[in-house]
Amino acid sequence: MLTIRRSQLASFEEALWDQFTRRLIEQARQDTPLSEPDASDAELFALLRPALGLAAQYGLINKGDVARYGRLVLALGRDPQTADAAIVAVLNNPLLMGAAKLDALEQAMG
Repeated sequence: MLTIRRSQLASFEEALWDQFTRRLIEQARQDTPLSEPDASDAELFALLRPALGLAAQYGLINKGDVARYGRLVLALGRDPQTADAAIVAVLNNPLLMGAAKLDALEQAMG
C-alpha cells in the first residue's frame, strides 16, 4: 500500500505552485505590461510567489482568478498590500471575491 506523508504532499504542492508561478511569468512577459520589464525571472518570481500564496486569503481561489491576480501584481511591481490605500482597501474587502475583486483592483490601479 502506498502511503503519502504530509511532508511529501507539502513538497508536491510547493512544486506545483512554483511551476504555476514560472509559467505565469513566461506568459506575462508576452502579454502583460510589466512594471519592471528588465527584471530577471528570479526577481519576478520573488515578487510573485508570496503574493500568489496569499490569493486565497483575498477570496481568489480558482486558477484563472489567481493568474489574473498574478498579472496585476506584476503590472503593479510590488506587493499590493504596500500599494496606495484604494488598492489595499479593495484587497482587504471581504465582500468582494473572485472576478468582482479583480475588476475592482484593476479600477483602483487606474
